[in-house]
Amino acid sequence: MRTTLNTIFSQVQGNLNRVATDINKINSQISSGRQMSKLSDNPTNLVSALGMRSTVAEIGQYQENLDHGGAMITAAESALRQIKDQVMEAKTLAISAQTPVVEGDRPLIAPQVANLLEQAVTLANTQIGGKYIFGGYRTSGYSEAEPMPFIQDKIDGYRLNGTAPTAGLPLAADELSINGIGVPASVAAGPYSADSAAAKATAINSVSDQTGVTAEVTPALVTATAPVTNGTLNAGDLVINGVDIFGAATGIADQDSDNVLIESINAQQATTGVNASRDSSGSLVLKAVDGRNIEVTTTANGEAVTHLNGAAGTNTTSGRLELLSNRTFMLESSLTGVGPVFGEPGLEAIGLNGGSTVTGEPGDTAGDGKVAALAITDLDGNVRYTGDREGVLEIKVGKVEKIAITQNGQEALKNTKVFETLQDLEDTLLGKNYTEVRSFRSVTDTGATFASGNTGLPDDAESPQVASGSFTISIMDHDHVPPESFDAIIPVDVNVDTPQSIADKISNVPGLDASWNIDGYLDITSSDSARYTFAMDADSSNFTEALGITNKDLQVHALDKSIADLSEVMEELTTRISDFGARGNRIDAQRQIFTNLDLAVQENLSDRQDTDILKAIMDLKAAENAYEAALASAARTMQVSLLDYLS
Repeated sequence: MRTTLNTIFSQVQGNLNRVATDINKINSQISSGRQMSKLSDNPTNLVSALGMRSTVAEIGQYQENLDHGGAMITAAESALRQIKDQVMEAKTLAISAQTPVVEGDRPLIAPQVANLLEQAVTLANTQIGGKYIFGGYRTSGYSEAEPMPFIQDKIDGYRLNGTAPTAGLPLAADELSINGIGVPASVAAGPYSADSAAAKATAINSVSDQTGVTAEVTPALVTATAPVTNGTLNAGDLVINGVDIFGAATGIADQDSDNVLIESINAQQATTGVNASRDSSGSLVLKAVDGRNIEVTTTANGEAVTHLNGAAGTNTTSGRLELLSNRTFMLESSLTGVGPVFGEPGLEAIGLNGGSTVTGEPGDTAGDGKVAALAITDLDGNVRYTGDREGVLEIKVGKVEKIAITQNGQEALKNTKVFETLQDLEDTLLGKNYTEVRSFRSVTDTGATFASGNTGLPDDAESPQVASGSFTISIMDHDHVPPESFDAIIPVDVNVDTPQSIADKISNVPGLDASWNIDGYLDITSSDSARYTFAMDADSSNFTEALGITNKDLQVHALDKSIADLSEVMEELTTRISDFGARGNRIDAQRQIFTNLDLAVQENLSDRQDTDILKAIMDLKAAENAYEAALASAARTMQVSLLDYLS
């Protein structure tokens, strides 16, 4: 078959175009540095390269996360180390305060400890990039009322303190709701009547897992209207919680100076659940040992001597309730009567009716059946934590894998009790708020009367001797805001009392426990150290001096305790510092893993997408030679064909 000129031209042109396309492709690879510019260049390699590019981007994000996490861990570890340094300095001050040389200067050291506490709170509020490192998930978003995670001199959570409600007002079922959850009826149980604070607290606490609100009791308190007057009390003249205090005629001195009235009441405490004392004026003070009511019945003669009721008859006094929650909460009562001001039986039963003057909540309106606990109450010496109490800040280092980089402030700091311990040391230096003491002198026989001389206490002329009289213990209840104090007078009769009987009398005081240890030393402790503190007051019996439990002794013991507590806090902080160090090590290890992985992926990606310049230049030179040869061949071919055509 004859080959035409057009056919030859088309073939030559196609060959030249293919070679020119190859040259252009190689030029593009050299200039861009990439082997592929579109999917058709190498579909398999391009898909693989795109996946690798995505992996490189993910690794880059994980590395940024690790850098952020590393910075947070470093800042947290540094803050904890500095707080530990503050604690060490406080311990040094406490040790120096033990020496007799500075004994009188202890109150002057207290401001230094207060300054250390303030610095510790400042460090606890450390930020990185505007984010609080100890806020848990709440790293930002604080309010004017809660400007940062740790706030000094504010209560923890939210509280409502009720007044003592009128007796005879039990809670009916669903008469009160908390956060939308109905509270069941209060029910009588044992010594607790249905209208007692204990019964109402039990009802409220039975749904606390749903409401987030718990109730605590401040025991009932009755203070006589006038000092005790001398006279004779007979059977039936004074009845407390159904117990007749005097079975026979008993003489009572003015202000009960011989403690007969107090001792007679306290002798029945196991049955009545009521402890008796006197205030500084000689007036009788009754306090329930728990959440039961105090029902006092006096005849005209009984009232003339005790002045407990103001007039002959029966009065019942209830304890008060305090409602607590970590979050704001709402109380709602059923309504009675005709508006616009309604009766609030649910709130009245817990002593929270009457509006803001009663509840302390600025927005509370009397008679609307609602109380919202929103206010953050002042409380000197306390450090409030407002951050997230459960979450732990994490960074993502994989599709599902995460690394915890911080602890929330509750776990990292509050649980170490660093703030409470520093505040306790400041209080100790100022001589207040003690929670425990052990006597400096011991006894050998806790059952011997003091008059017998067989207790084992020194009986030489230079040692103080226990005498008949009384000593006073002042107790502070910190669960009430502001804290409330009451005095307990402990009568001492050396002819009757033994070391054990005095310990029993102290244990009968609400908030205190007392016992003799195996070595014969007297231990007095707060039954709830977070709630009750105590101090010794007037002592006409020499008991506190003879045993070595005067306020001076309490301060020495408290300094020893503070030093031990500070050591424990330092150990706790060391544990947390080590934990952050371990987290930092994990960050470093993960960072190295990603660095190596990034290099490997980048290398593989380069193999698939980057141009081999040396090979490309050689390919280009070969293509150019091919192109020039094709041109020369085409020229000769076309020349011969044209001559053939013309001939």
